[in-house]
Amino acid sequence: MSSTTLPSGFSSANEDLKPLTNDLTVGLLRAVKLLASLKLTCVLFILAMIIIFVGSLAQSRRDVWQVMGQYFRTYLAKIDVQDLFPPSMFGELGERVATRAETFSWINLRYIPFPGGWTIGWFMLANLIAAHSLKFRIRAEGGRLTGGLAMIVLGLAMTAGVVYTGNFQTGVEAGDTVLKPMQIWMLILGVLAVCGFSSVGTALTFRSGSMLSRGVLIAIGAAFLGIFLYFVIGGEQARLNLSSMRILWQLLKGSACSLVLLLGCFMLFDKRGGIALLHFGVAMLMISELQVGFLAKENMLSLVEGESSVFVRDIRERELAIVTQKADGKDSVVVIPEVAITTAAEAAERRGDAKEPFDPAQVISVKSLPFDIVVRRFYRNSRLRNLLQDDTQQTATGLGSFATPEPLDPVDGMDDKHDESSVFVDLISRQSGETLHSLLISQTVSELQSRPLAEKAAVDGTDYYLYLRFQRNYRDYEVKLLDVSRTNYVGTATPRDYRSVIEITDSQN
Repeated sequence: MSSTTLPSGFSSANEDLKPLTNDLTVGLLRAVKLLASLKLTCVLFILAMIIIFVGSLAQSRRDVWQVMGQYFRTYLAKIDVQDLFPPSMFGELGERVATRAETFSWINLRYIPFPGGWTIGWFMLANLIAAHSLKFRIRAEGGRLTGGLAMIVLGLAMTAGVVYTGNFQTGVEAGDTVLKPMQIWMLILGVLAVCGFSSVGTALTFRSGSMLSRGVLIAIGAAFLGIFLYFVIGGEQARLNLSSMRILWQLLKGSACSLVLLLGCFMLFDKRGGIALLHFGVAMLMISELQVGFLAKENMLSLVEGESSVFVRDIRERELAIVTQKADGKDSVVVIPEVAITTAAEAAERRGDAKEPFDPAQVISVKSLPFDIVVRRFYRNSRLRNLLQDDTQQTATGLGSFATPEPLDPVDGMDDKHDESSVFVDLISRQSGETLHSLLISQTVSELQSRPLAEKAAVDGTDYYLYLRFQRNYRDYEVKLLDVSRTNYVGTATPRDYRSVIEITDSQN
């Protein structure tokens, strides 16, 4: 029988890998511990409170969706100094401070870099997962472990079912629910009675608890029983209306799901079950926000009966459309997104009133166009008015020869209003750099009139029509509105349901 031995000074490959493996394990464990640190949790909460506070102040100046993009749905937020001084609190002071800060170009105080909402959210999620991986241990074994996992799976399935079927129901008053309105009402009364008697009974039998805890339980139980007796004694007059019962029915379904999940968490994590469920809910909210921010697209389709369309609009974004007519009679459309326009406008704003030469950052170049576009000024929200005697005529022809935009504060997004944008552009020859046309393009004229009007510019014998409009997202089908109906909540003028009968036609056929 033979054996293999290594010469002096050599070791096996496994022995060489052990120190490296141990170092990696120790390093990974330290990284997880650092990520799970309570200090990091506190720092992240402070950063979150700051960005939420500043974002809330910013909504006094801009649309809520602009604030979402600038502060929350971004990895790096740029805090505008003006947002720290909302007009409702500081009046003209905020404008003066922001203007003063811009003069110190060597420290560039106009925008303060700060971790954005997505950066803070990802770190919070990682901190939460790391903390659970180190501090939360499954304490159940055998049948208790199996039962706990089964309850978790059942609770998740119930939650998914409630979410999935929620939009299928037209309301309690229509009877399109699992239970009838009277059955839901009796179930609500039963829940109130059970909660009241269980709270009082727990307080009376819980001998090891303090007087304060028992007193709190008795007060809670008395409150539930008081509400229960009020509804029972009050009879028909005290019964909640159907709209309120609709909300309570949703709460009952959610509470049933949470109780099943809570029972499963207690079976798995013992006394920490409630904390585990709470943290799981927070993680789901964070993941849901990420999913909405990355994947959700919100558009609007506005039609009157009998009208059809092959595109939807995003009223939070604008675009500059340059349209020409091809030989076959179809339109050729070149679209410049709002982000390119605002970036060029910011470069123009930094130059002030200087017109020539322009900053290269003001230029938007599209290969399919025989000219470049130089953005002079962009107004997110404005109102057109006629030129007055003291006004300077901005363009020789077109809209700017007799009208001018008056800047307005952006809308706050809390109502059905929206910004009406305007932009001054020059069309520049790509070869000579000569200004071919100077145009004022206003969304008010381009889209928000009963008959949209474009700014026309002739270049090299071709007519180009320029529109400033909401961003359009085209679909490969056509939607035609046939009929519209509205249903109110019973006994009120509050709309409960809007319904439209539409016809969808595949445009490929």
